[in-house]
Amino acid sequence: MAIQLVTSHGAGVYLRDDAGCAKYGNGLTLSPGQFIQADCWVSGGNVGNDGDVWYRSEEVGATVSDLFPLDRVTWTFAPYVDGALRFHMTPGMPHC
Repeated sequence: MAIQLVTSHGAGVYLRDDAGCAKYGNGLTLSPGQFIQADCWVSGGNVGNDGDVWYRSEEVGATVSDLFPLDRVTWTFAPYVDGALRFHMTPGMPHC
């Protein structure tokens, strides 16, 4: 599902579900208004007091129509994407 970044945070695109690991490419960070294509969530590394929910992201882009596939599975921190809305929705995004 395509999810727009609606928080005021930038969202890093990480190689694992942990902000302590490396980011994809040359430190890819998405800005509010951009999109990810995500298919499931996991409980990963905590980020401050904002929780530990991460979306598995397979594509990213400035708009839904220009989402481009990444050459590997990546992770974005759900609270910085959409406040973890897709995680909390019923029915919501499935667990990985």
